[in-house]
Amino acid sequence: MDDRIPCVYNANHLIKPEKLVWHYVKCDDRRRLQHLFEVCPYNSMHHVPKPEYDAHIQRCKPPTTQINLNFGVDDPWG
Repeated sequence: MDDRIPCVYNANHLIKPEKLVWHYVKCDDRRRLQHLFEVCPYNSMHHVPKPEYDAHIQRCKPPTTQINLNFGVDDPWG
């Protein structure tokens, strides 16, 4: 089988990673079980069981944003 991953709401649902967002939108099991999960504030693809949420937040780092302030030859404003 290819690189499909299981849905956190139903392990019988095997989804391609690039389709996971759409699966979570339409998954009937998610609608039924979402009260048992929290969504990570740093990555909306991380649906975490509530008892594991605090530990997940400690491990999951916020995304870093890099700003390039290297003005030079490529700077259109000179």
